[in-house]
Amino acid sequence: MTLKVHCATNYLTGKECQEWLKQHLPPSWEYTDEPDKSDIYLSVLSKTILKKDFIDKRPCFNFHFGILPKWKGAGIIPQVIIKGEKRFGITLHKIDETIDGGEIIDIKYFDILPNNTGEELFNRSCEKLMEMFKDWAVKLIMRNYWSIPQEPQPKIYTHKDMKKLKDITPIIRAFTFKDKENAFWINSKGEKKYITYE
Repeated sequence: MTLKVHCATNYLTGKECQEWLKQHLPPSWEYTDEPDKSDIYLSVLSKTILKKDFIDKRPCFNFHFGILPKWKGAGIIPQVIIKGEKRFGITLHKIDETIDGGEIIDIKYFDILPNNTGEELFNRSCEKLMEMFKDWAVKLIMRNYWSIPQEPQPKIYTHKDMKKLKDITPIIRAFTFKDKENAFWINSKGEKKYITYE
């Protein structure tokens, strides 16, 4: 009997994971492009929200950008940089009917470098995710893993949260005073660049 695995993604890194998986499938397994025909479902940076009846029919796993349970949802990279986090991670977890709430299998931690931009941290995260995928994909297919429940975490980040962070108008307004230091940003050379509300 042949069993089937599907890997869902919306990003280039996920496509690379798909291609790697196709070359490393264990005996009696084949890759399918049709999620409904899969016996195992892997999610790599996929935007698809799975329904409970789909999850109930097969083991489903997600490779998530962010350390769970603290960083659930989408748009996590800008949040961690703005909040001054010192480390980031990729979490491998089982998918349940909640958003990023399934049991945790593994977390791959790494430091956020002092001057990392969002794009740089995203690219580094893609590299770490690929490493983790290669470590775990076949083990997941062969059911060679164990998992632990997550601690409760009420906050789930969304793209709306990320959009709010982009608007720095309130900060500029709040620190615009005559003869006082205005709001500023520091460029890659360490120079302060002041901003005044106009």
